[in-house]
Amino acid sequence: MLRKSMSIKDIKDDFGFITFTRVFKYLGSMISYDLYAYSDISLRIKKANQAMGALKLFWDSEHVDISAKVNIYLTISIILLLWGCQTWPHTNSLINVFEVFI
Repeated sequence: MLRKSMSIKDIKDDFGFITFTRVFKYLGSMISYDLYAYSDISLRIKKANQAMGALKLFWDSEHVDISAKVNIYLTISIILLLWGCQTWPHTNSLINVFEVFI
């Protein structure tokens, strides 16, 4: 899912070299040098999957009402998935990725 593009090289200035990185974390979001959101989206899907897995006993419990399970799903998993989505490109492939998760 990560987009491949041209390589990044260090830039030499008067004080030495300026090193670039492909992806860095800023305010909880992953920012890539090409400004595509694929790494951030992959991270959000991973965190939402981890939250779903951590609640496996909750999901499997027969003593919890289905409406409570729906509320927990919407509150935890969907919020973790869509955090920061206002900056993501809204493409058909991205919508398909979210539909697969849901």
